[in-house]
Amino acid sequence: MGTAATEAARKKSGSTKKLEKQFDIGVRWLRCGWRLLQRNPYALLGMGFVSVLIIIALTLVPLFGNTLSALILPIFMSSAILLAEDLSKQKMALPASLRKAALARSPKNLFRIFSKEEYLLQALVLCVYVMGAALLTTIAAHVVTGGTWASPWASLNIVGILQVSLGWLVTLFLWFVVAASLVYAIPLAFLKDQPLVPALGRSLLISAKNALALAVIFGLLVIPFLLGNVALLFSAPAGYLIWLLGGAIILPLTATSCYCSYRTAFPTTAPAEA
Repeated sequence: MGTAATEAARKKSGSTKKLEKQFDIGVRWLRCGWRLLQRNPYALLGMGFVSVLIIIALTLVPLFGNTLSALILPIFMSSAILLAEDLSKQKMALPASLRKAALARSPKNLFRIFSKEEYLLQALVLCVYVMGAALLTTIAAHVVTGGTWASPWASLNIVGILQVSLGWLVTLFLWFVVAASLVYAIPLAFLKDQPLVPALGRSLLISAKNALALAVIFGLLVIPFLLGNVALLFSAPAGYLIWLLGGAIILPLTATSCYCSYRTAFPTTAPAEA
């Protein structure tokens, strides 16, 4: 019996160490992403700011606003990955004389993924994929919550609050799966010229091995979204302001951190600093 208890304790200790290692890897990717972001924060933060502005505007569209707003995420992520690839080869911060120009080019940089003909088809397929995933996620949330998904929190009873909370958990899980399918597929498609559809499956397999490390990155992305939704209960301007400022910082940091994760999974002769 003592041997069995010792073996169980050893397995528990081994599992704990694996989780700690995964968490440390996620933190390391965030640090690497922060260093990349500092090389040209003007372009990346500008892209993040414009992206969140478009997302907020699209969410106000009746019926299909949330589905349409999901389109911006793959567009931003793809263009940011291309920029992160450039920044990984840039060994110094952007000179002061170029900062204003970099900020002014932010809207154009956001749609950089459509600037080259060889990227166009992959980008369109990516947008259709994410729109379909967003629509299915919304449908799943409505099914799980039994129609209370869109109801104001103040009008819900205890059962309704539990249903909506469960709906949010399902939504976050499904979006994590979508993000996991994209995190490596985007750089593989646009940096390695690999077909997008097989790259999505490959990305899921690699992400499954790094689930906790990626959860550290994606968890950071959720923070301004959740805080903004809480603030919306009391003040619409405050909620949108949190989305705008928080998203403008967190979106670029998420993208550069995902790039660092990609370079860990697919190292080159001159990998990004990690």
